[in-house]
Amino acid sequence: MTAPDGKTSRLAFRNARLIDPAAGLDVKGGLLVENGRIADVGPRLFHDADPRDPEIIDCRGQVLAPGLIDCRVFTGEPGSEHRESLASAGDAAAAGGVTSIVMMPDTNPVIDEPSLVDFIRRTIETIPQAVG
Repeated sequence: MTAPDGKTSRLAFRNARLIDPAAGLDVKGGLLVENGRIADVGPRLFHDADPRDPEIIDCRGQVLAPGLIDCRVFTGEPGSEHRESLASAGDAAAAGGVTSIVMMPDTNPVIDEPSLVDFIRRTIETIPQAVG
C-alpha cells in the first residue's frame, strides 16, 4: 500500500520478542513492514534506526509471531447461535491473534449435507476477519 503522497508505506516494530517456530526463531529484535508486507526481520533490526525513517512502534518486549491456528473451535452455529455464532468466534479469534479456526464436528444439526456446508461457507464469507 502506497501512502497518499505516492511514497512507500513503511512501518517498523522494534523491541519485540520475535517468535517463528518454522524458522526456529525466538529472539529480541525488530520487524519492518513495507507496503503491507514483511520486508525484513531480525535481532539487529532498528538498533540504530533513524527516527525519521519509517513509523516506529515500540513493542516493549511483546511477542510478534505468525498468526495462530485454533484447531478446536466450538461454535453454536448452525443450530445454537445464542451460544456462539461464527461471527463472534471470529471476533474472539482475531482478538487473540488467531488467524484461522477449525470448527469441531459436534454441531446440532450435524453438518452432513451440501446445503449446510454451503450455509457455513456463505456465512463465513460475510465475516470481515474470514479469509475464504
